[in-house]
Amino acid sequence: MRGLVVPIAIAFASVGTGAPAAQPISYVHLTTERPFGRDNALYDFTFLSRTDDFQSALVFFNLNGGIRYGCGVHANARCTLHAAGQTLTLVGLSNGIDGSFAWSGNAARDNYPLEISIGLRADEAALAGFESSIQLVSPVPEPAAWAMMITGFGLAGAACRRPRRFSGAGCPCCRAG
Repeated sequence: MRGLVVPIAIAFASVGTGAPAAQPISYVHLTTERPFGRDNALYDFTFLSRTDDFQSALVFFNLNGGIRYGCGVHANARCTLHAAGQTLTLVGLSNGIDGSFAWSGNAARDNYPLEISIGLRADEAALAGFESSIQLVSPVPEPAAWAMMITGFGLAGAACRRPRRFSGAGCPCCRAG
């Protein structure tokens, strides 16, 4: 009988303590611009509070291929994650998050980023105090583009170094009488 009374007493004690329930996590979804015709892309995003009361957040990157990954970031902390050819870098500020997302295409499927989800332990009304933005900065150059650019510089340099020969045959001032 004693073995039954203790679990029941613990159950009543936990119900009757009136401990505050944890606030649900509310999400802001930032839709990314699709990198048409690119194998690589770089996205920058910010999530800033107007009231400077930022503590921490969860950041998830949702890719078209069904992959979802991310990490938590706290004020005055840094998080870098490398997964599935993607690189996520987050910096926690005193008033929010500054981050970047380097995407590399996967030959197996079109695995471009769909959106970035930022979750806070706050109600929906508190999210009105945050400003967020995301933009496709510029493509990350591919190795073939680097090779072509270096070859072009080399050919331009070689053309500049080559001595020019001048023959007076085509010049009317140089013809003899």
